[in-house]
Amino acid sequence: MAEVTFIHTADLHLREPGEEPLQLLRWLLDKCVEHNAALLVAGDFFDSEEEAARLREKVKDIFSQVPDIPKFVIPGNHDTGAFREGIDYGPEFYALNSPPFSLGYHEDVVIAGFPFVTNSSLRAQLDEYRAPGKPLIAMAHGTYFGRGQAAFFEDVRERGEEYFPIYSCDLEDIGADYVALGHYHSQHASFVHGEMVICYPGTPVALAGRETGIRTVVALTVDTETGEVDIERLPVPVGVCNIRENIQVFAAEEEEALTRLEQLLQDRQDGRVSLTVRLNGTIHMLERELNDRLAEFREEYADRFAKLIVRNETVSYRSLVDERPLVRDFMARLAAIEDLDEETRARALELGLRAFEKVKGHAR
Repeated sequence: MAEVTFIHTADLHLREPGEEPLQLLRWLLDKCVEHNAALLVAGDFFDSEEEAARLREKVKDIFSQVPDIPKFVIPGNHDTGAFREGIDYGPEFYALNSPPFSLGYHEDVVIAGFPFVTNSSLRAQLDEYRAPGKPLIAMAHGTYFGRGQAAFFEDVRERGEEYFPIYSCDLEDIGADYVALGHYHSQHASFVHGEMVICYPGTPVALAGRETGIRTVVALTVDTETGEVDIERLPVPVGVCNIRENIQVFAAEEEEALTRLEQLLQDRQDGRVSLTVRLNGTIHMLERELNDRLAEFREEYADRFAKLIVRNETVSYRSLVDERPLVRDFMARLAAIEDLDEETRARALELGLRAFEKVKGHAR
């Protein structure tokens, strides 16, 4: 069995200032050397054409330090003009940037690059395309639409970037074994369609607060005899990663919630993590007292994170009782039940207040 390995990433959005983007690039190339792999960048290698011009010589110098590693790059919507003919990024650098598509070759695998084209689609680039009849990786930068990915579509739509659509039927016509996509930043997303593996690696560094979780790139191996693909996610040790956590608080059980919070802070402490914790639910203790306790946690743990935010988004059950007649009626009826043991009464209170809080949230 002959296997060929690639490291797939996208949406690096390299820009000045700072050393972090170049550290990321060096780390990617180290991974390529470690896995004897070629590098695939599925669009938005640079944040803009202007940033490409500023960083070109530095990138070329880094690439030239590993001259034997093939590097295949397609332009995305941010850096469409960064790889024009005549621009040199060093040895073994292949810009697949000629619409409707460009072909690259690595060992026994064909790489078909479909560069981003404004106001177009992948379908529009396929008129002259013919499947090569060999193990094939397709690279594209756009929005994938496939059955069962509704939540994923919503995430892309929210960013206001619903362009260069890529449909499952288009990929069937390409005949790829692996589809290396870029454009979706938030996190890794991979799908299987027929015998194709379709993958967004997510941005390897967090560029915005919504890009949560440990950042990764994809190491993929292609069996050149069968076309079978295996993928592995590799954690990226460069840059800040955003973690979001929620802790539900119930009235009269605030101490349990605070214990969970402290355990979370101890478990998550990492100088690369930007952690945001939201406390939701209903409290019996005074809001001022809870805020003071949270301030103590911030003071103790802030220097153990890249950034630490702890937000009190709870509501006092007293305010629920004061402001909402239905809650007052519920509390009165609960208190009037004489043969109810205290544990059951507390549980009923917890569930009832949680339900009222959910109704309040939907009403906003």
